[in-house]
Amino acid sequence: MSKHIDHSGIKVNKLTFLHPVEERDHSGGYKYMVECECGTRKVVRPDRVFVGETKSCGCLRKTSGPDNVKYVHGGDSDAVYKVAIMKRYGLSPDEYDAMVEEHNNCCAICESPAPKKSRKKRLNIDHDHKSGKVRGLLCDKCNQALGLFKDDLKLIKKATSYLAR
Repeated sequence: MSKHIDHSGIKVNKLTFLHPVEERDHSGGYKYMVECECGTRKVVRPDRVFVGETKSCGCLRKTSGPDNVKYVHGGDSDAVYKVAIMKRYGLSPDEYDAMVEEHNNCCAICESPAPKKSRKKRLNIDHDHKSGKVRGLLCDKCNQALGLFKDDLKLIKKATSYLAR
């Protein structure tokens, strides 16, 4: 596990980090007590705050119109998605469209096409969870497989060796 960095006193969006708590996340990382501008306190994972997934205690979801973080005039789901990827991954709509074209709208690992007739219509944007750097587009199965291997190249190489027996 990496060295703990104290985030106490740092403010991100509507949240101010107060102190680490004893509870850890699934990988043993620290969680923090934060206080929202509205006064509500909540325990969060710092990485979720720093990448923009957690912006408040939840009070932003209760707002409507331009004050809501997911608001896009006209309510077009593609437009909402493109705003979300800009906020989460720093990808402009043109950069995202170029990635889709570069990948031929297929998974970068297994080359299966993006889903067409399900609730989900797009490939996952794969990124390095430590640096935030976007790596490519993956189908659900390949994205979950990397996640289950914790993006650990050593584990993936061991699994490859095991399969080659």
